[in-house]
Amino acid sequence: LSVTMALEGVIWQAVMFGAALVFEVKLAPEISDLRDGLASWGVATKVVLWVGLATSMIYVVSGFAQYAMGRRIVDRYPLKATYIVASALQIGAMLALAMGNGYVALLGAIGSAVLSAAAGPIENILIARYTPSRYHGLGFGAKFVVAFGAGPLAILLIAWIRETTGSLELLFLGLAATSVVITLVALLLPNHDRGQEAVVETRRPAPQAAPAE
Repeated sequence: LSVTMALEGVIWQAVMFGAALVFEVKLAPEISDLRDGLASWGVATKVVLWVGLATSMIYVVSGFAQYAMGRRIVDRYPLKATYIVASALQIGAMLALAMGNGYVALLGAIGSAVLSAAAGPIENILIARYTPSRYHGLGFGAKFVVAFGAGPLAILLIAWIRETTGSLELLFLGLAATSVVITLVALLLPNHDRGQEAVVETRRPAPQAAPAE
């Protein structure tokens, strides 16, 4: 779980910090059409406005998604299966960011943020269930350090790859491979939830008192 959280942190930070740079290039034709359409009505806009709006959509959608995922999916389906599916779908989101143009790249970024938002509550529940109660504070603190400590690595990768290649396609292709690793590591998580163990316990017949001699 520490491995998956660290790698998920790299993906999250890379999308958050790199999306605007991707949109500036891959949404250029769409932004140009929007600007021309508004210009015909006498409204002048700048490219940075539309890039900022597209980037803001990631935060807004992922925020609502985290609530919806926790309420509708995480509480209804097995944690491990949901975590694996979210990690596997992240591969497609990274490929969309790397190879897609226009709105495909935008949907890839939004999809990545939604999937990361889905993974967050699952990780929290797993930490709570498989960490002794007296160490919950330590477990959640470790998650914070591991996940957000990956931020500087993501920023360094963005700067180095863009300076070297002139784009971020190689970065997101690498993150697609990283998502494969996350999916494979997630397969090592426990196959059952402790909550299910409690259900099994309640179904067992209560012990009968032995007759007194």
